Amino acid sequence: MSTQLIPVFTGEISNTSQPLCDARTLYDFLGVTYNFGNWIANRIKQYQFIENTDFLIYIKNYNNPHSAGRSSKQYHLTFDMAKELAMVERNDKGREARRYFIDCEKRLHSQHQLTDTLEHKQAQQFATLKRYALRVNPVWQAISRYKAMGLNHAEIGKLVGLNVSTIRRQVRSMEASGLLATPTQLDLLAHDAQEV
Repeated sequence: MSTQLIPVFTGEISNTSQPLCDARTLYDFLGVTYNFGNWIANRIKQYQFIENTDFLIYIKNYNNPHSAGRSSKQYHLTFDMAKELAMVERNDKGREARRYFIDCEKRLHSQHQLTDTLEHKQAQQFATLKRYALRVNPVWQAISRYKAMGLNHAEIGKLVGLNVSTIRRQVRSMEASGLLATPTQLDLLAHDAQEV
């Protein structure tokens, strides 16, 4: 579907970023004939939807002179809740909305798969470049091997026949090009390993 029947946006529920829609927009699309506030409250109660799991509530304040001081409750719905609300209306608009949300989910899933595939390919290409760079530069290859063994710059310098300042420059170049993990990156990796 190229047009948005019901606008979709990204929001956060239970510390998880996910696609949401506005309940009032869904209500209008479905053509419900009774009051929005009663409709959403009855549906939440009847189908046991849970705030901060299935939907979010926020208060919208109106700042124009004609409605000064007025506010209204707004609801942002997860796709699962929106699909269920659409389905229980038991009409053509409900079926159309439900199919629309299913299609949105499929497109989002495809986008995530494409992103994951591209990230994997980039990682593979970088690993290939890293192997090549280390192969064509024997000093970098030796530094990488000795750093992995835990040797310091002075010890590496003695083994490869270079002074400490040259080893430091080479290490900085390797870290800048991603061929060698920086001390900060190593600390983060160690921290992540401890948490697992």
